Amino acid sequence: MERIVNQGPRKWSWWLIGSIVLVLIIILWNGFVVIEAGSVGVVLRFGAVAGEIGEGLHLIVPLVDSVVQVSIREQKYEFKAETFSKQQQNVYIDMAVNYVIEPSMIQDTYRKIGDLYAIESKIVAPTVNQVIKSILPDYPTDQIHINRDKIRREILNKLNETVKRLIQEGEKDKTIIPGVKFVDVNLVNITFSKEYTDAIERKQVAEQDVQRAEYKRQEALKNKEIVQVNAEGKKIEQQLTNQSLTPAILQSRWIEKWDGKLPQVMSGSGGGVILNLQDMGKSTTP
Repeated sequence: MERIVNQGPRKWSWWLIGSIVLVLIIILWNGFVVIEAGSVGVVLRFGAVAGEIGEGLHLIVPLVDSVVQVSIREQKYEFKAETFSKQQQNVYIDMAVNYVIEPSMIQDTYRKIGDLYAIESKIVAPTVNQVIKSILPDYPTDQIHINRDKIRREILNKLNETVKRLIQEGEKDKTIIPGVKFVDVNLVNITFSKEYTDAIERKQVAEQDVQRAEYKRQEALKNKEIVQVNAEGKKIEQQLTNQSLTPAILQSRWIEKWDGKLPQVMSGSGGGVILNLQDMGKSTTP
């Protein structure tokens, strides 16, 4: 008669051992974290900031600690800004702002503000908008493009001055301490309202028409002066010629042009006598 062995408890023990091993693997796996190059790991212990770790592989307390990586590389924030010129004309600017988070203030920045998205929405965007709206109204509309680089430098300097002031105010009332430093500002594109753009185009067309009309007027005056000079030159030439014609020169020119034929009729200065010189010549011929 075959012996029947009860294997139920043994199966359960293998399941228990396997589950424990799996849990240990998961715990150990979650106990290691890799911080990428150019980032700082903010350690959260039960949700509270407990410190920070640098690049590389690190061991943390499983199920107790978690790590949020915050990039300390240069970040680019792109957006569209709208403001006014000195003449209250609408000005639209496509901007790119480069900034970095101060490594020494990573913990405070994350504790008071949050991750990069929160930093951009709470610090970068409002600060840039505030600075732009304080600088652009100082410039006439037609001077904005000309002073583009100057405006860019002014915005960058004032951004960092504003952040510095916020840090000082935050240290006093222990509120927000933004560890942000602005590196560069690029005014990608600057446009104005359609009404202003159309008015500029009409003005340019009118100026071109005026320039063409002035060019034609100057050309006509120039041609008139040329005609007057030529006429004056001919007049002077004729006067000089008349002054140089003595009776001897006139007689010489008359002889040069004479074809050897006598005139048909010649009247004396005394009047009353008209002679046909050709008939007289024939009568004297033998």
